Amino acid sequence: MHAYLQSCQRGVTYGSNCRHLCAERNCLNSPTCDVTTGVCIGGCQPGWRRADCSEVCAEGWYGPNCSLSCSKRHCTARQDCNHIDGKCEDFCETGWKGVDCRECDRTYGVNCSLDCNQRNCKNDNSPCDYLTGECVGGCKAGWNSITCTETCGTGQYGDGCKYTCDSRHCHGNTECAVETGQCMDECKAGWHGLSCISPCAAGQYGMDCDSTCGNCATGTCDTVSGNCTGGCADGFYGNLCKERSVSSGLVTGIVSAVIIVVIIVIILLSLFKRRRKNNDTRSDSHTHNYWEVLKRGIKIPTGIKKQDKSSENDAAAMSQDGGSEEVANLAMEPIVHSGPDQEEMGKDVEAAGSVYVNMPDYNRPRVGVAATELARIIETLTNQPGGFATEFKKLPSHFLFAYAASQISGNKAKNRYVGYYPYDQNRVVLSMLSGVPNSDYINASYIDGCTKKNHYIAAQGIVSQDMK
Repeated sequence: MHAYLQSCQRGVTYGSNCRHLCAERNCLNSPTCDVTTGVCIGGCQPGWRRADCSEVCAEGWYGPNCSLSCSKRHCTARQDCNHIDGKCEDFCETGWKGVDCRECDRTYGVNCSLDCNQRNCKNDNSPCDYLTGECVGGCKAGWNSITCTETCGTGQYGDGCKYTCDSRHCHGNTECAVETGQCMDECKAGWHGLSCISPCAAGQYGMDCDSTCGNCATGTCDTVSGNCTGGCADGFYGNLCKERSVSSGLVTGIVSAVIIVVIIVIILLSLFKRRRKNNDTRSDSHTHNYWEVLKRGIKIPTGIKKQDKSSENDAAAMSQDGGSEEVANLAMEPIVHSGPDQEEMGKDVEAAGSVYVNMPDYNRPRVGVAATELARIIETLTNQPGGFATEFKKLPSHFLFAYAASQISGNKAKNRYVGYYPYDQNRVVLSMLSGVPNSDYINASYIDGCTKKNHYIAAQGIVSQDMK
């Protein structure tokens, strides 16, 4: 045995009588050569077998370790089978490719039965492994599994099906598209985005976050209601902090002056209109009664005086000392109807939006205005664009409270104008006449003064029903 080993040169020859050369083996990777067996430690190259990789594959087999069957190839015709790679010398059958026609062509799986084009890979050019069909780079939104052929489960959507439909903030229709989770209608207040999962950005609020916060002290507001929970910035007020504040003294002076001016303007315009419409003879008794009622309802400001009655048809007039002739000639006259009051009411319907009797509580003056400031305030109002008319237009133009008493059948004839009624809460209530239903009603309203409640009375022109 010792002589046998001595006869082989290590790394050059091996085996019985050292007749095999190490270099002639077909090892895949074997840096050593055993002098006895010549075994290839790392295995054989494709197409070879035995321990020393010295023998080709048996007929009908090829490839690594001679493990591939030539009969499993998909060549177009029966062809020779190379023991190394099993190459088909001509072409592959349809749907197959590769040197040995064993790889699927844009198909994958068992017998290449699955179409690579039916996958929903995020990358449309993703390779298609003929065994697994795996999408390299993941799936498109709404799809799952390694081949991206399964839709998201119930209640899931989006990229990798990682979002839940219940986490959205949809308003109305809550259908959930598997791709985007899009809300079919719109988002609830405080949320926005296609799937309504993004909260409003700072400074925004409301449905779809399409409203801008007011002048909040903290710079942000409630994303649902828009309320400034931390209060308003200086100079603003209200829940939304969008109303600009004015100094209390100026507000008091302006509101006081406007109320007085508006009352006078309303009375003068109303009487002037009635005078133009009615040219019938007016009786002195009606004039006297009308003036007495008006005196009880209105406190005439300083500078306004009652002129002497000049004739039977002249009414008691109000004029301003040193004022224009146009104002002085607007007479406070009674209206003598040529027909029933109901007929007249049908004609006295003024344009929509002409309601000028509303004065909400939050605009009432809380304190008086200094007499020394009144002239300056009036001058400021006079010189602004539009003068006092601008202030007049700021008054609300719709009914704010209930006015049921004016709509009672027996009271409708006591309303000179259709659409101008006193509110139930501050109407003037007369003493009831015995046996006369609804005799406590007159179209007149109390108005608060600067420091006294119900200090003034505003009334419509009296109709014949009021004199009964």
